[in-house]
Amino acid sequence: MQVYALIDSELPLGDTGAFAARMEAIGYDGVHAVETIHDSLMVAALALANTTTLQVRTAVTVALTRSPMLMALQSWDLARMSHGRFELGLGSQIRANIVDRFSMAWSDPVGQMREYVQSMRAIFAAFQSGSELEFVGKHYQFRRLQPVFNPGPIDKPHVPIWLGGVSTGMVSVAGEVADGLVTHPTNTTPEYIDEVCLPALHSGAEKAGRRLSDVPVIASCRIITGATPAEISQAREQHRQRLAFVLSTPSYKWTLDRYGLGDIHDRLRALTREKKWSAMAELVDSRVLDALTLESDYANLPERLDAWLGESVSGCVVPPPADPRDDDEFATVIARIKQTRSEVGDGPDAGAATL
Repeated sequence: MQVYALIDSELPLGDTGAFAARMEAIGYDGVHAVETIHDSLMVAALALANTTTLQVRTAVTVALTRSPMLMALQSWDLARMSHGRFELGLGSQIRANIVDRFSMAWSDPVGQMREYVQSMRAIFAAFQSGSELEFVGKHYQFRRLQPVFNPGPIDKPHVPIWLGGVSTGMVSVAGEVADGLVTHPTNTTPEYIDEVCLPALHSGAEKAGRRLSDVPVIASCRIITGATPAEISQAREQHRQRLAFVLSTPSYKWTLDRYGLGDIHDRLRALTREKKWSAMAELVDSRVLDALTLESDYANLPERLDAWLGESVSGCVVPPPADPRDDDEFATVIARIKQTRSEVGDGPDAGAATL
């Protein structure tokens, strides 16, 4: 199983390179660059510039606020400078953020994302071959790429494009057109993966004549761990704070409903309307944490994680030690997790997913 570390959104940009180099030294396969208060592509560039073997994936970059051409140019540069270590992860974000935070249009996010990936592949092909660019879709049309604007070929021209998805529609699109799927941390329970994610991914893959095994899944688990009981307790509180905000979003209500905790979403939603942000964490009690997170000390983490995820994913996100003095010990934990190599089979014949 591949193991990734998350570059925390609150990490100062100036510390990104050192953090990535530290993850490489511990033995992680790669890192994920999130996009909340920093530009994820800038974070990825810093991580790539300070490592030599680490995969760097954005997880995820908000796609629907950027032109596919601009995204292609940035991705091509990162792929060139890293000799193929860069992987682009795209997400749609929710309507409220696209419209009210970014002041962009929102109409058909599932169809738009499908064309977004398809148009980027057409742009990449034109970059590599120098041929005419011709992509005409409902949402995007690209017919012009003069030689002066073409960055030219690179040694590893396949830039992997992953999608982040929560709804069955977006997960199905990942099955159709993406190189893989990155799950959202709030929707990475075994039940969600088995009951929602894999059937939708399977449906999309079938539409494109692909197998489920052609679309790997990276599970962005919420893991509570640490070297000491105090560190575990601190991590538990951090997850409580973060879950309080995320679980107020309607897209993640399914997760709480699945465990009979839907009323917590409704109460969190009410607090967001009242802008009572500080009161939200109090609603995330032990029932929520026990359902949505995996808690373990270092010694038992590989076995607990393997049992939690089973054979449904190709990789997972695991938090590094809070204290770098524990890195040597944790390197053995990472090595043990990587030994639990599981391949996704053709999966459940679950029929068509609901769009």
